[in-house]
Amino acid sequence: MLAVQNACSIQHLRNPFFWCLPPSFADDVFHGKTVEYLADTYVPFWIKPTRFINMVNSETRRPWLDFGDRAAYHLDSYPEQLMVAERETVMRDVLKAVHDVMTSKKYEPFRVYTPSNLADWPLRRGQGIPNCKKSDNSEAWVISWLEPEGHFNPHEISGVLDDSTLRGKTTVSLAGSPFNSMGGLVRTWAMHWLKDSRK
Repeated sequence: MLAVQNACSIQHLRNPFFWCLPPSFADDVFHGKTVEYLADTYVPFWIKPTRFINMVNSETRRPWLDFGDRAAYHLDSYPEQLMVAERETVMRDVLKAVHDVMTSKKYEPFRVYTPSNLADWPLRRGQGIPNCKKSDNSEAWVISWLEPEGHFNPHEISGVLDDSTLRGKTTVSLAGSPFNSMGGLVRTWAMHWLKDSRK
């Protein structure tokens, strides 16, 4: 829902400066969807063509693409050693998919602004992320990171999140904003997602 809210917030901008991709993007990449499918599905709303993109964040596998640093950041509060390599393989696939979408015909004429080496950007870890030793509260960190209009700095992350406070604040923010009027659309997308996830 936060990804949808963030994507809605940039629709009025001629040249948005960030994208917030839904979990389905990485899932579609993982399941081998074609570039044409990705472009048709995500360019109109999620990856709105622009010449001023600064960052891309995604809820799945915690990647954060920083166009200023030309790097992808692996943000995870539970960096279990056996899973890091797998997650970063997915991140590399997501990087390549974003590059392919940004150089597809669907993205023109803005594809000339796509970095030529985007698919080869280095993968870095955010500094200062506490290892929570469990994945139960990873979603709370993701919620905190999905604030592209804030002052997120992947080089310096500190502090401890209180899950209940953050979840309560997020719920009130979503329910009390104009975004709440899109409840019907959100429920439709949720049903569609549940149907797909059961296949």
